[in-house]
Amino acid sequence: MTHLDLRNVARKHLEWVSATTNLTLHLVILDGQEGVYIDKVEGTGVTVLYSRIGRRVPIHTSAVGKSLVATKTDSELDLLLEGYDYTGPTERSIRSKEQFLVEIEKVRINGYSMDNEENEPGIFCLAVPIKDYSGKVIAAMSVSMPASKVNEETHEYYVRLLKECSSKISQELGYEYQKI
Repeated sequence: MTHLDLRNVARKHLEWVSATTNLTLHLVILDGQEGVYIDKVEGTGVTVLYSRIGRRVPIHTSAVGKSLVATKTDSELDLLLEGYDYTGPTERSIRSKEQFLVEIEKVRINGYSMDNEENEPGIFCLAVPIKDYSGKVIAAMSVSMPASKVNEETHEYYVRLLKECSSKISQELGYEYQKI
């Protein structure tokens, strides 16, 4: 398992979703209090200016950031958010720990996260976590689209697509989902 490369395993799935949707896909890991883009597949349907491989993204303004930290315990989150800066690039950005924790609770319930123009004006993102063999969240993948193109039907479709892909990536990394 230690020889599996997350980026290589995820790449074909990111490419498939991008080819299917014409949207931009991201793969992000947590580094301290920020996410770091480790892969990006540019879609033909929208240009996402903010992201590029190696760039850091705040966890409170990004869908990927929210998915990366949502499975942490409350005490782990308190430690992670100690001294955290809640400034944000848009008027829709979360501005406090209290707001962020409300959003994290939604992620825990729904199994996915959203960024509704919180990180880049005009851009809406959905993200889901990716787990390793032990069940630990090691990355998040997201799809980005123009906020003007989002409706209930597209929202549900992309969430379902992302969850399916994240499940496949996690399984290829050795994670076994519990059957209920």
